[in-house]
Amino acid sequence: YSNHLITSVTFPDFMTSIDAYAFGNCSNLKTVRGACVTQVDEYAFNYCSKLEEVNFLPLEKLGKSAFLTCSKLKSVSLSDSLAEIPEDCFSQCVALESIVLPSAEGLVLRDGCFEFCDGLKSVTFKNNTFSIEKYAFSSCDLLEEITIPATCTDIGYHAFAYCGLKKLTIGTSVTNSAFEYCKELSEVTLLEGVKRVEIDAFRDSKVESLNFPASCESVLVQALDVYGGYYTPKFILKYFTVADGNPVLKKSGDCLIDIGQKKVIMGLDNAQIPDDGSVETIGLYAFCKRELGDVVLPESVVRIDTGAFYQSTIESIVLSKVQNINTEAFRQCENLQSVEFNDGLKWIGSDAFEYCKSLKVVSLPENCSFGSWAFAYCSALESVALPPQMNILPNCAFKGCSALKEIVVPSRVEIIQASVFDGCTSLESVVLPSTVKSIYSDAFKQTAVEEIEFGGTVEEWQQVYKGSSRPFIERPVKIKCSDGTVEETFE
Repeated sequence: YSNHLITSVTFPDFMTSIDAYAFGNCSNLKTVRGACVTQVDEYAFNYCSKLEEVNFLPLEKLGKSAFLTCSKLKSVSLSDSLAEIPEDCFSQCVALESIVLPSAEGLVLRDGCFEFCDGLKSVTFKNNTFSIEKYAFSSCDLLEEITIPATCTDIGYHAFAYCGLKKLTIGTSVTNSAFEYCKELSEVTLLEGVKRVEIDAFRDSKVESLNFPASCESVLVQALDVYGGYYTPKFILKYFTVADGNPVLKKSGDCLIDIGQKKVIMGLDNAQIPDDGSVETIGLYAFCKRELGDVVLPESVVRIDTGAFYQSTIESIVLSKVQNINTEAFRQCENLQSVEFNDGLKWIGSDAFEYCKSLKVVSLPENCSFGSWAFAYCSALESVALPPQMNILPNCAFKGCSALKEIVVPSRVEIIQASVFDGCTSLESVVLPSTVKSIYSDAFKQTAVEEIEFGGTVEEWQQVYKGSSRPFIERPVKIKCSDGTVEETFE
């Protein structure tokens, strides 16, 4: 180990394995020969930066990082019986140009096993079952074309990210952001056998269109992150097709529809949602970042999922028969000027209309409730009619609505949570019902409110909880009660 004088090693025939760390960091070692060596343990040749030639029998067992950073190594022969290529085994072998992978059933390519192999141009998979773990081929700059057969059972997170890929043919599911940041990738062929495709797995590539085969059962516009959660899509397709005979998916009106779930999975720019009863749900991020104008939803649509119109250019929407609008559904739709809320609407999720900077009027139906930040930073919002049946105003619901001048809180509201109207700098007129029992911190902070009209008596007002560490307003305010006026000074 760390012998800088050794330049060549020849092993006798009785030696079949090389122990861990045996020649690690032998910086001048160039040639290794061993006619009977079939096993190389972990770190055995790591950082042998001048190692060019390894003449062994085809290797049957390898250890973790066995050839890590052998930057001169150009080729290696692997036995078909090899069942695992361990973590970082050939990572940073920048001179390695090609690799033919073993045909052992259940072969596992572990984390980063060929990561940063900058000179790798060819990878040959056989028709055995195998899996590819995270970062396995990440950052292989010269790897321009690859075919992954249907016998691949799993592709891990960022398995081919940052590669020089231009053409991909794949017969297994596309998941786990596997091909992110392949900036030159433009041609993708999904073979029959592909069951699941996460569109955002191609983020920051040149891919513009996909043909979903008849075997495809699931398409996600957004990808899963490394922790299993979702993140906002950063990549959208310009065109797609669905192969004839697909029993699960269809294309209609430039929308990709899950037939059984009656859901729009994805819509293209200016897509028309079919009005034939085939759609009940607008799916997760379905129209995220799409070019849209005026939208009238079919009466069959009852649900709008998370981020469905996030950052789209939608200008107006008629909700028709929608009952539920989920989190971030219209977040940052900066061109949205008009929303026609329907009587049957029951729920608007957190952040649903946050940063809709052109929205001027919100008139909510009788039995509707909404979550925190639902209309926050709608800076053009001038008029709000709250649902008469609601009993809680949630956190930050109208925070930063700087054009809002007046608010009448419905007669059943008991709790006004923190920062509901914080930053509504034009707000002057506030009417509160006698039912209010609690007003939490900063509820009316940074407003123009000087007087609040309270429907109860002075005694009832004195019983109202008004915040603990911070009061509901940061300066003196007059409270006009039914039997007199009091002044809150909050020291």
